Amino acid sequence: MMFDDSKVIVYGAYDNNKLVGTAQLYLSENYVEEIKQILSLDSNSVAELGGALVLEEYRNKGIMKELSKRLIEEAKNRSIEYIVITVHPENIASNKAFSYTGAKVKQTVNLGEYLRNIYLLDLTDNI
Repeated sequence: MMFDDSKVIVYGAYDNNKLVGTAQLYLSENYVEEIKQILSLDSNSVAELGGALVLEEYRNKGIMKELSKRLIEEAKNRSIEYIVITVHPENIASNKAFSYTGAKVKQTVNLGEYLRNIYLLDLTDNI
């Protein structure tokens, strides 16, 4: 599904020809069904912002913020109502970067074997 832009949108940040950062917007319900149940979110228009990473030597330059901002705009253009984001509570950099999006931590739960903060960004006011 990674190469099907009706299911996943992938953005990258480059320094010349070197990929230095990436983030994805998962549009398929397969990616968000469990999170929707946890949050009691009754909408068929939910995407997950994830797969975000920036090479260590490129961190603290706003790359994650910019990729997130662009993917949120993509979600708005596709009339997505909600974006969910999952981050390990101890991943300070990712928690900080995603808090800049306006998303709020709704719960901290185990997803499979991994503890995650679940963020929710409500886009319904912006559609």
